[in-house]
Amino acid sequence: MGEEGERSAEPSNTGFEEQFNNSHTRARGAKWAGWMDRALVRQVLATDPITCGRGNTVSKWGEVSATLQTLQPQPIVRSGESCRQRMKKLVEIYKVSQILGRKSKIRQK
Repeated sequence: MGEEGERSAEPSNTGFEEQFNNSHTRARGAKWAGWMDRALVRQVLATDPITCGRGNTVSKWGEVSATLQTLQPQPIVRSGESCRQRMKKLVEIYKVSQILGRKSKIRQK
């Protein structure tokens, strides 16, 4: 019983230290090139993982990923989750560009 008290009395930072170390040493994947973005958008439009219905999205994003990996002469090797995150980022970029475009038109008037 005394040993348990001693263990709990010592602060434990192992969880924090592991998380901190992993976040700084984790390798990031290669950046997406413009041609990769265009291929991703084309495949997303063809596969439609966004409006396919609840419960099917993970498999549809996997299908997008699998198709991109078969591209020739240069396959795009990314996970379904990576494709989903990139598409989300591209939509955000598009929305911002639309907002900025509207603001510049308003200023011109």
